[in-house]
Amino acid sequence: MTTKDQSMTRAPKLMTFASMFPKIKASRWIAALGLLATAMPALAQCPITFSPAASYFTGNNPTSVAVGYFNNDEPLDLAVTNADFDNVSILRGNANGTFQAAVNNVAGSQLFSLVVGDFNADRRPDLIGVASNFTDVTVALNTTPYPLVVVRQPSSVSICSSGTAPFSVAVSGTFPVTNQWQWQPAGPSTAWAALSNGINKNTLGTPTFNVSGATTPSMNITSLSGLGGNFRCIVTNACGSVTSNEATLTICAADFNCNGFVNGDDFDSYIAAFVSGDLSSDFNRDGFVNGDDFDAFVPVFELGC
Repeated sequence: MTTKDQSMTRAPKLMTFASMFPKIKASRWIAALGLLATAMPALAQCPITFSPAASYFTGNNPTSVAVGYFNNDEPLDLAVTNADFDNVSILRGNANGTFQAAVNNVAGSQLFSLVVGDFNADRRPDLIGVASNFTDVTVALNTTPYPLVVVRQPSSVSICSSGTAPFSVAVSGTFPVTNQWQWQPAGPSTAWAALSNGINKNTLGTPTFNVSGATTPSMNITSLSGLGGNFRCIVTNACGSVTSNEATLTICAADFNCNGFVNGDDFDSYIAAFVSGDLSSDFNRDGFVNGDDFDAFVPVFELGC
């Protein structure tokens, strides 16, 4: 056999792991593995600690604990089976890792184990308890109302002196709900008070706003004093109340013809009303139409909105 023939019949060279990477890359892998081996003992030595244990009374012979958001808020709650009392204790969780006093809420005979799940697809965690006699299970569907969340805040509104301003609020949660709009009768940055339908007077007894829908999600309000103000809505259900953000009503008195713009047409409209003695030109709202009203209107018109 010739040398050429020998080279053609030589066994193929095997591919090894080392041959797949340059030696410089292999050295980097070795160095990285060495650092990892050095760090692992340090991690393993980190101490395991707990705060002092706290005990909560549930009932005689607690046999099982389940965890869930049973009252639809963020902290986790506990459900504990009490074999001797034939019930389940619910301990509502607080945000700091503690729990409120147990409330016996679910009845069942000889329960010793619990399963948590949303079994009726209403986004509430329900409970299934297994009896120690292995003959039946107890199903408890969660009917806890959802807390309210404001999903649309009332928006601030600017209107002319004779315009009507709409305010509205929307919430999510369990219905039915009640709504109560509020204002500040003594002026900005003072105490809030409930609005009522019809004429609302300030703390001086002056008619200030005419309101409709004071106890509904949508309220309409007209200024009787030429002044604006701040408004908010308190919405309540079985879980409690939420308060909306404040919304501000601004009166643009210079927009006399209420077309949404301030221009010469507003001045002409005011002059026409003033000359005819129309009460709409009683700009200072003293019950009379005279030169004082004209003097009050001109600087407001020049200022615009």
